[in-house]
Amino acid sequence: MSIFIVLIGVAMFAYVMGNFADRITGMHNLMGVGNERELKLQSWIELLKLFSKGRIADGSLIPDITKHFDYYWENDRNKTISKDDEYMVVLPNHLKYKVMAFLWGDIFTHFWYFFSYVKPFSQKFFEFYYEVSFLLMPRR
Repeated sequence: MSIFIVLIGVAMFAYVMGNFADRITGMHNLMGVGNERELKLQSWIELLKLFSKGRIADGSLIPDITKHFDYYWENDRNKTISKDDEYMVVLPNHLKYKVMAFLWGDIFTHFWYFFSYVKPFSQKFFEFYYEVSFLLMPRR
């Protein structure tokens, strides 16, 4: 009986740890590794240099591009969700709006006139806020 209980315990522990590792890997892939992002950015800059015959290396363009992406990666509020995310798809519209209001409420409040052309809390209102939220990106 003890051997059976130990085997079941080991199997359950392995299952739980496997799921946990999958979640961590998924979040890791979703968030992106800083070094991986930086390597991709550096290879992109190298391509720019190659096709511009070295002219891009002059001036402050490369540091400005690097600063922009550093800021973008630090302040991207939509990096954890997407329109096609399985959890977002099944949410009712009023909850989708609440998620987007949580992430982008300051923008919706400061630019209320832009967002007020739709009748508040109507179906189109929720759809509009949801669609627009994925287009908002951090800019310096």
